[in-house]
Amino acid sequence: MAAKYPYRLLTIHPLGSNHLQHYPLIPALQMVHIEVAADVADERGHTDGDQVLVYNDRGSLAGTFKVFDGAYPGTINIDEGQWGGVWRFV
Repeated sequence: MAAKYPYRLLTIHPLGSNHLQHYPLIPALQMVHIEVAADVADERGHTDGDQVLVYNDRGSLAGTFKVFDGAYPGTINIDEGQWGGVWRFV
C-alpha cells in the first residue's frame, strides 16, 4: 500500500470550528485547502495556488494546493470535514 499511496493524510480541526458545523459561516472554509509538506511539493512539482486532485480507491477531493511550511515530510493536511478520500496526487 505504501508504494501505491506514499503520503500520509492529516485531517485536523480548522480554527474556529468544531467538526464541520461552521463551514457555511466561515468564508475561508468555502474552498478546499490542500496543505502539503515541502518535500511532497518538490516531488510533485506543484506550487501554491495550483488546483490538484487527491484520491485513493474510495474517493477523491479537489482543492487549492499550498506548501505547509514546517510540515512533517510526506504529509498532506486537509481540514476535517471536507469530505473525500485522499493520499495520492494526480
